Amino acid sequence: MENLIENINKINTTELGIIRIKNNLELGTSDVLKWCKSKIQTADSIIKKGKNWYVHNGNITITINENSYTIITAHKTNKSDNITFNIPKTKEELYGTYYLKNDLVNICKKYNLPAVGSKGNLLEYISNFIENKIVKKVKIKKNKKDNDFKPSLEKIIDENYSNNEIHRAFFIKTIGEQFKFNVIFMNWMAKYKGKKAYKDAVEEYNKILLDKKNGKKVKIGKQFEYNQYTRDFFMENTELSREDCIKCWNYKKKQMGNHKYDKEDLKI
Repeated sequence: MENLIENINKINTTELGIIRIKNNLELGTSDVLKWCKSKIQTADSIIKKGKNWYVHNGNITITINENSYTIITAHKTNKSDNITFNIPKTKEELYGTYYLKNDLVNICKKYNLPAVGSKGNLLEYISNFIENKIVKKVKIKKNKKDNDFKPSLEKIIDENYSNNEIHRAFFIKTIGEQFKFNVIFMNWMAKYKGKKAYKDAVEEYNKILLDKKNGKKVKIGKQFEYNQYTRDFFMENTELSREDCIKCWNYKKKQMGNHKYDKEDLKI
């Protein structure tokens, strides 16, 4: 899935493909390629079989050639036919298998477990269910919406702060078009909302950029296995390409156990 999403800009189709997709899905849009890309980015699941990727989004399946990233066709399907999510038999099997978050959500829904929270929360729900323990839903604190709030440098960060469009616009205007929410900055904002001012946030963001420019490595959360694998791969193999890394990762993630980079992965 990561390979396809990372190369979203390479995705293309042909004139015949556009006609085929429009007819199959009865689309009214003039930009079929853009429509397909949006479905890919919000897919329920992406499965690779043979030389093709199969993207499932609702009752739509999009078929994409693995090598050329060309959309071959798209058609309507029964959502229930897309994929069957079976629960692992043991806790060891659960934690030793690589799952996308959406896979875990579907497992939870199938077995009537809570389906909200982080990837770690979902794994815990399923693990407790496997071991016949009580499954307690994690309380997700929802921020109150305040569309009238206007941030400024001297103001204290809103206690109900969220990474919304109001704050995005503020930071872009203050820092510049290069501003993007990142995990480190979002964690900092969550920690200091209601305590520090927006000018402190701007200072912190610039510090994060400087640290990144100077090569400072930040700790990657254990749920981001692909990101950690990629970092470790290129630390050991600076001369290899991203395609080499993705090939090794696609092998590694199918293995039981940890999914950390190992030199043995290069032998595939």
